[in-house]
Amino acid sequence: MRGLQEVDIDEEYVVWRLKPIWHSILEHEISEPDDFLV
Repeated sequence: MRGLQEVDIDEEYVVWRLKPIWHSILEHEISEPDDFLV
């Protein structure tokens, strides 16, 4: 069971770390959609 708890903690940490990056990607995609359509 300890292994499963470690996985849960790792997933929460990854989500917490990627949240600002994900928001930056969304903001960039919204502000400059042409770059993604090429």
